Amino acid sequence: MPDTDATPDPIVTATIQRNAPVGFLLARPSYFAVEYEINPYMHLEVQADRAKAITQWETFRDRLAATGAEVIVQEPIAGWPDLVFANNAGFVHGNRGIVSRFRHPEREGEAPHDEATFRALGLEAIVLPDEITAFEGAADAVVFGDKLIVGHGPRSDEKAKHHIADLLGGIEIIDMPLVDERFYHLDLAFLRVSDEIALVSEVATTPEAFAAITSHVPDPIVLDLDDTLAFCANSVVVDRTIFMHVATPRVRAALEQRGYEVVEHDVSEFLKAGGSVGCMSLQLYGH
Repeated sequence: MPDTDATPDPIVTATIQRNAPVGFLLARPSYFAVEYEINPYMHLEVQADRAKAITQWETFRDRLAATGAEVIVQEPIAGWPDLVFANNAGFVHGNRGIVSRFRHPEREGEAPHDEATFRALGLEAIVLPDEITAFEGAADAVVFGDKLIVGHGPRSDEKAKHHIADLLGGIEIIDMPLVDERFYHLDLAFLRVSDEIALVSEVATTPEAFAAITSHVPDPIVLDLDDTLAFCANSVVVDRTIFMHVATPRVRAALEQRGYEVVEHDVSEFLKAGGSVGCMSLQLYGH
């Protein structure tokens, strides 16, 4: 007989309190591994050291919390090793969480867990209509000022942007088509630093899109190929602190000139699956 009094396994460690300037969702990497190849960085012959990965993740969680940010942890489920990349879980705005629909079947089983997570956090979980075949959440969409910057191509359908914009009250869209398979998500090519500043890759998109985006950003910091390959855009901003796996000298100098502290945090094991600190954290609220 099943134990009807048994407490179900938790989905998240807490609900959103909004008691800090900014809040993030992280996902515990208990089952993290490189089990398939769905981006140019994944190679089955280059396996992650899970114990080292867990240490890197725990240190990042603790350093993020030490800034005063609210950090909530999503509990893992076996069989879905990329669940640790929480920024792919969906797009959160206000009290709504739009659940991602993954391009690759290797990740599609994450979506029901992400939907349950959003509900457990107290969010209204929104499932996209069937005609939108792929949208990978905050990894491909970010609000900057009064515009929605949307990446599409490798992982998200272009038509998803209209549905997302409608849910945000008809916000104007700026496209960032992603034209290089190495930069398969927007969060590898664009980082909102503040209402005035953003890191923008010149090589990940078309010249027309780059011109449109940089004309909207009052103070763009342009990323060249080396900066973009170093995953400088795949970072996390908390007030005047920016967590980054590696800061190239020119990006570090540009940010420090603007009054930001760049904190390098080693996530080398997660880079073997194509993700850095930006992939590992979903912003739930704040700026």
